[in-house]
Amino acid sequence: MVGIARDNYTLRTLSIGGLTLFAFSLHLLIRNTLRDPFHPDILLTIGHLIQFVIPCMIFATGFFNDIAKIESSHIYQVRFFLPEALFAVLVGQAMFNISFCIYPPCRIRAIEQSATKWTAFIILLAIAAWTSRLFMVLTNSYFHSRHSDFMFKSVLFSPMAIFSTMGRIVTAYMAIRIFKSKGIWKEKAAKIYLMAEIAWFLFSGVREDLLLTILCIILGYIIVHRKIPLLYSLIFLLILFAGSSFLHYYRTAMITQPASKKAPIIAASKQAIERQKKLGLKMSFFTVVDRLNDAQFTAGCFKLVPESISFLHGKTYKMIYWIPIPRALYPARPQFVVNYLSLAKPEVTSGSAPVTAVGEAYINFGWFGIPIVFFLLGLVYRGMDSIFKSRLTYNQAAILIFFSTLVARMTVNPAVSHLSWMLKIILLLIACRVLEQLACFRHKLSARADQ
Repeated sequence: MVGIARDNYTLRTLSIGGLTLFAFSLHLLIRNTLRDPFHPDILLTIGHLIQFVIPCMIFATGFFNDIAKIESSHIYQVRFFLPEALFAVLVGQAMFNISFCIYPPCRIRAIEQSATKWTAFIILLAIAAWTSRLFMVLTNSYFHSRHSDFMFKSVLFSPMAIFSTMGRIVTAYMAIRIFKSKGIWKEKAAKIYLMAEIAWFLFSGVREDLLLTILCIILGYIIVHRKIPLLYSLIFLLILFAGSSFLHYYRTAMITQPASKKAPIIAASKQAIERQKKLGLKMSFFTVVDRLNDAQFTAGCFKLVPESISFLHGKTYKMIYWIPIPRALYPARPQFVVNYLSLAKPEVTSGSAPVTAVGEAYINFGWFGIPIVFFLLGLVYRGMDSIFKSRLTYNQAAILIFFSTLVARMTVNPAVSHLSWMLKIILLLIACRVLEQLACFRHKLSARADQ
């Protein structure tokens, strides 16, 4: 890549992207994803394909250059560094896969569960999730409104957001119960819960959370039936793709509405529909693909460092030491999120542009850091994968699905976020198994008493 004119980014991006696409597709074929897609190397490969490789190759064709130039899009500014971003992803993924090649993971299975009632673990988790969401509504932070300081200043927002995110475990559990049930009219309560979960994220306008919620349901089907519901998945993806542009403008309208405005959901929906009508098909397609393309922030890291910004020499990884300490107990704990906008403009303190896992490795240690960081992450994730190697109960299978959604998003989150969530999952598994053992013990005592 060195010594080739930057103007030839199209040829370089498509050639490196084609090589990466072939390598990743071959890896998925070998790993046989249709039977067991829950292992981290598979999930990370899929995440890199969807959020890096495919969007990069689409933008490299120059099809959106006219829109990107007019809109002053970030992708237009960093497009010359897309080849470096793709090559870095290829290197990182290859190093991550090494531990899974040396010690191939065994197949994960979910077992039958005879209990007809929801478990104590799921009930407690559902209460915690919806209590935190009620708290968000009361503090005016449900829509990430600019009129609420709670989400930016209060130390309570972080634990509330964590409990809300853990609601996906309950979603996965309900999906497993539904797909395990024999009769079509069974598990009505579980179906109502899933509809409430989808409605919560749908009205918030957060596309990522809505997508991950639906993904939990799809993964629940896969873990039960050992096959991918291709038809329903394609229909869902088409609907989500078609509605993604609308959700983008709906969310913007919700954030910018006056605090005194009544019926904000209706008003924001009308505003988003009016905005959508003014857009052409090409512009709508650009909005969706641009939002999906996290490789642009990795490319931005290659553009900024070291010309405009010096290497950080491990500064972001030092935050790992603070993982065991909750912010509620120590409000001065450093922020975990590494934001690309803050990297480019230190005066910007918030935003949704991720620095990405590959970008974080590069801005700390350069090209040398990418294989090292991803190799170490591969070892850690291989260890996490081995935790789920035994036969699973419904609860543990739901935690596995939750873990899988986090791995799929590992592509954009900093390493400290990965490790922090892994610690939480270990604690969840411990709590889950303790409650399951207590329930089993009580069942045995009850059986003895009946005898």
